[in-house]
Amino acid sequence: MEIKVRQIIIKGILIMIIMCGLIYFAAEFLGIGHCETTDLKIKKVERFNTITGKREICKRGDYVFNENDICLITVKMPEHMPYRDNSLVFHSCNDIITVFISDDILFSYGLELSRKNIQIGNIHCAVHIPTEYRGRDICVELKVRQNHPERINTEMKLMPSDRIAYYPINGRGMYFTAFFLMMLAAVFIIVLGIVLAKGLSQKLYSISLGCTILLLCIWYFGYNRFFYVLSDNVRFNALSEYYALDLLPAPMVLFFYYLASTKKMKRFLGALGIATGAFSAVSLILVSMRRIMFCNIILITQMVVLVLFLILTVLTIMQYIKRRDNSVKLMMTGMNIGMFFAVLQILSIILKEKRHLPILLDWFTGIDFASLGIMILITMILISVIFRVMKGIESEKRNLIMKKLAFEDALTGIPNRISVTESMKKLDESSWYAVGFFDVDGLKSANDKYGHEEGDKLIRTAANLIGDSFGGKGGFFGRWGGDEFVAVFTEQKEFENFRSALHRGISDINKNTDLKDGFSISDGYVIHEPGQKDSVESLINIADKNMYYYKKKRKKAREE
Repeated sequence: MEIKVRQIIIKGILIMIIMCGLIYFAAEFLGIGHCETTDLKIKKVERFNTITGKREICKRGDYVFNENDICLITVKMPEHMPYRDNSLVFHSCNDIITVFISDDILFSYGLELSRKNIQIGNIHCAVHIPTEYRGRDICVELKVRQNHPERINTEMKLMPSDRIAYYPINGRGMYFTAFFLMMLAAVFIIVLGIVLAKGLSQKLYSISLGCTILLLCIWYFGYNRFFYVLSDNVRFNALSEYYALDLLPAPMVLFFYYLASTKKMKRFLGALGIATGAFSAVSLILVSMRRIMFCNIILITQMVVLVLFLILTVLTIMQYIKRRDNSVKLMMTGMNIGMFFAVLQILSIILKEKRHLPILLDWFTGIDFASLGIMILITMILISVIFRVMKGIESEKRNLIMKKLAFEDALTGIPNRISVTESMKKLDESSWYAVGFFDVDGLKSANDKYGHEEGDKLIRTAANLIGDSFGGKGGFFGRWGGDEFVAVFTEQKEFENFRSALHRGISDINKNTDLKDGFSISDGYVIHEPGQKDSVESLINIADKNMYYYKKKRKKAREE
C-alpha cells in the first residue's frame, strides 16, 4: 500500500480537523465545559516578604512572587449573592493557602505539608461563602513555597457550589474531552501491546508509545487541573503533572530507540535511555518518600525535558531523511511538530515567572502551546498507527494470497499436492484413517477427440464431485496431479458416507451432463489401522494399485 507522504499528511490533517470538530460538537451538545460564574472585583494585591518585612501594593502585570513572599489578594463579595449556595473558586500552585475574613478563617491548605517538607502541588481551591458575608471584603493569602519566581495569575470567581468541580474545564470542554479520549487511546495501545504484539521488542515498542502518549496527557491534565473533575484525590490531582513530567523521558527515549535506523543511533539512545530511566527511578523514590519539595527542582526537570525534546527533534529529522516507511515518516512529522510546541510551552512556563514582560512576550506566555502541540502530536501518532495497521492488514492479505496460490490448484480451486502432503504430515500412526485414490476415466480420449478444454472440464467435474462428497471435516482431499486425486478420511463414518455419495454423484452427473462422452471416475482405497507402521506414501501407492485393479476389472467387464 504505497501512499505518498504528502497525501498521508493531508489526510492526517483532515482527519485531525474532523476529529476536533466532532469532539467540539460533542462537548457542546453534552454541555461539558460550561459553568455559570460571576467575576469578583479584586480591590488590591499586596506583596509581603516575611524575611525583610517589606510590604508593597502590586500593580497589574507585577504579580511575580519569590520564595517566602506572601501574596494578599483582597476581593469584594457582591451585595446580592448571585446563587443560592455560593463558592469562591481560584487556582494556586505550591502555595500555603489561607482564606479569611476579619478573624474568621474560611479555608486553609498546605501548612502541614510545608512543615513536613512535602510538595503542595497544583491546587484547585473552592471555598464555601456563607450568605452573611455578602458585600464584605475577603482576603486570600498565598505563601510561596518554591525557590523560583511564581506568577500569581488566578482569577477570583463565584459559582454555584454544586458545580465547583467543573470549574477547571470552564470554556475548555473540547480540550478536556479530546485529551480524555487520547488517554483512553493510549491505554488501549498499551493493552494491545501487552496482549497482541509478538516478541519482546514489539511489546516494548507498543508499550513505550502508549506510555509516552499517556504521560503527555496526564501532564496536560495535571497542568490544567483537569483531574479535579474526575477525582477527589487532591494529592494525586495536585502532583500529577510532576509525576508525568518526571516519568516522561524514559518511555519517550525507549520509543525513539525502536524508531532508530542505525546501530550508532541506537547505542546513543540506549545510553540516553539508561540515564533518563535512572532519573525517573530517583524521581519515583523521592515521590514515595515525600520528603523533598519538588517545586525546588521543577525548573531543572523542565530544562531536562526541554533539552531531551531538542535532542530527539534533531534525531527525528536525521532519521526522517533515511526512512522510507511512510507511516514512520508521518509519526516523525508529528513528533517534530509536537516537540516544537512542547519547547514553546516550556519556554512559556519559564517566561511566566519573569517580571515586567514586554507586551509581545506577555501575549506569548498566554498561548496554550501544550494543547495544540500535544493534540497534533498524538493525533498524528494515532493516524500513523492506523496506517501501520492498515499496511499490516494489506501485507497479511498478500501473504494469504501467496499462500493460497502456493497451496491451491489453479485449475480446480481445491488443495494441490503440496497442500495435501503438508496435511499428511499431521497424521498420527496411532490413529485410524483411510486413504482414497481417484482417476478420471477417458481423459486422454477426450483430449484427443475434443481438445484440452473438454479434458479440463472433466478434471473440474471430478474435483467438484470429490469436494461435494465430503460431508464434514473428517479428513482432507486434493489434486495429486494430472487427472489423479487423493482423499484421506480420519473418521470411519465420513469414509462410508463419502463412498456412497461419490457413486450417487457420478450417476447424477451422467443424468444431467453436457460432457460429450459422459463422466466416470475410478477409485481405490486402503485402510490404516492404529499402530500400523506403513507410511502415508506407501498407503497412497496401495490405494493407487487398488484403483487401477478395479479400473481394469470394470473395463474388462464392459468389453465382455
